[in-house]
Amino acid sequence: MVEANHVAEVGSSLFFHGDARRAKLFFTRALAIDDNCLSAHWLVGEYYSNERDTKSALAHYHRCIEIAPDR
Repeated sequence: MVEANHVAEVGSSLFFHGDARRAKLFFTRALAIDDNCLSAHWLVGEYYSNERDTKSALAHYHRCIEIAPDR
């Protein structure tokens, strides 16, 4: 869904500019709009990876593989 991707993009900008806490809110919102939003799952995985929460990061990376196994 386009709306979920746009919300995830806003979060991505925040995340890569150092505001990880607020970025996560946007990623969560994107996933609430569309649980199949590949970019949101990837970015949440990156968030959790940076937080050293490997289990949560891997859950989101695995979801990416489920959504788009060819990517």
